[in-house]
Amino acid sequence: MKRPRFGIALLLIPLSLASSTRAAEPAAFKLQSVGGWALTPDNVILIVSVPTKGELVYFDTVTDKEIKRVEVDFQPTSLALRGETLYAAAKGASLVYQLDAKTGKEIKKIKVPGEPVEQLACHPTKGNIYASNSQQEIFSIDAKTGKVLKTAARGTFLAVDPVAGNALFTASIKPPKEKITVKGGPDGSLVITFDTTGNRGVLLKYSVAGDTLKLVDGTDNAAIGGGGALALSPDGKSVAFVASGGWRSKSDPKQHVEIAVFDTGDLKTMRGSVEAGAPQNLVFHPVLKMGVGLGNNVDLHYFNPKSLVIKNKVTLKRMPHTFWFNLLAFGGKGTKLIYLQGENLLFVPLELSAEDSKALGEFYGKRDE
Repeated sequence: MKRPRFGIALLLIPLSLASSTRAAEPAAFKLQSVGGWALTPDNVILIVSVPTKGELVYFDTVTDKEIKRVEVDFQPTSLALRGETLYAAAKGASLVYQLDAKTGKEIKKIKVPGEPVEQLACHPTKGNIYASNSQQEIFSIDAKTGKVLKTAARGTFLAVDPVAGNALFTASIKPPKEKITVKGGPDGSLVITFDTTGNRGVLLKYSVAGDTLKLVDGTDNAAIGGGGALALSPDGKSVAFVASGGWRSKSDPKQHVEIAVFDTGDLKTMRGSVEAGAPQNLVFHPVLKMGVGLGNNVDLHYFNPKSLVIKNKVTLKRMPHTFWFNLLAFGGKGTKLIYLQGENLLFVPLELSAEDSKALGEFYGKRDE
């Protein structure tokens, strides 16, 4: 399948990352408060929104260069990329802008009823766009017509199955102003009520059939604490909701400062957890047998995505910053970890074996054909 091309050549160079407790200096860029981000399917072009400047900033993650800045006529926050179209939420508004992904030029302005939009998500090439708002309501947007429908789904954080696009995962740890209860499951017996104290996170799975979302699975104890990040593996088989407190059983008061990981086919049973100190985010590599859990804002825990065993821990330099935002992804055609520490956007090179480099070259070479 051909992917959108942004005119960037592949420079697949084996890179090294110190295996000691302190990493080598990564490439770094200074940004103001980031509102959202999107990465092209070839893991080359990173687009970051900066609402305070009304800008979209484009980076080439292979060559570690800022490509351009595009000024838009709104304050962009959450981003979602579908084919060659970029969707951007407007800060403090019930609006989603449809933009040309390469130029940032506005195509259409879409009005979403109700409260301000908080998060956007979509499959990279097909299906609808999903938007959540500050009341944890979820809307479905037809990518062709721009038609907006309110769904029965609830939650804040969103992720669409990256393979078939037939499932939407939602998560929330923010205490709702009013009681939220969702019902579904194969036999209609699944009933989940959102925690009004904000102590426990909810993780839900909805099946996608056209404009209809149907609750098929979920848990009311995916994480504890604050913040939040929803991580879905590239094969759509593993999912984790990350919050600052880690995870805690309902029957055992002991707190586990780890990230609970679930099989997407069974959200009621944890398949394991990833150690991450004070958890903040998690990401699965699109090609290699590798994942990273972020903790304490500077600790990178490299783990095996199958066994969830920690293989290496790297501590980055702590940099002064005034805000915090979740951005953790693999870029540089799989050769780098993209990580945001406050205003500091970092491209951290990975330690790659000859076998790793070969696997990346074959994978991304096929995608470019």
